[in-house]
Amino acid sequence: MQKRLERLEGLIGKMLIIGVTVAGAIVASGGVLYLLRHGGEPVHYDVFTGEPTGLSTIIGVIANAFSLSGRAIIQLGLLVLVAVQLVRVVFTVWLFRVAHDRIFVYISLFVLAVLGYSLFGQG
Repeated sequence: MQKRLERLEGLIGKMLIIGVTVAGAIVASGGVLYLLRHGGEPVHYDVFTGEPTGLSTIIGVIANAFSLSGRAIIQLGLLVLVAVQLVRVVFTVWLFRVAHDRIFVYISLFVLAVLGYSLFGQG
């Protein structure tokens, strides 16, 4: 049982390393693309422009990323980073469940609920 838990912990660690690396690469490529297209534009600090409506939903971010929008690719990388953390918490719940550690299962489920609410619960 202990060997199995150690393998699962190792799997979670590898998933985090790969996920954060992929998310960072996506953000960096979006940043480079954005700067190549808009790096020479003057900045207007006196005017606030909010996020375009196409980048305010997950589906919109994905659709705009496929059209090679630098801002959308940056946001897609950030969504991947958040998704990696969600998957980590789900695996952690499962890991604590396998280890029969109820307190940490409940704590992890609470963390998962907070993450889920912060992403999907707000209208």
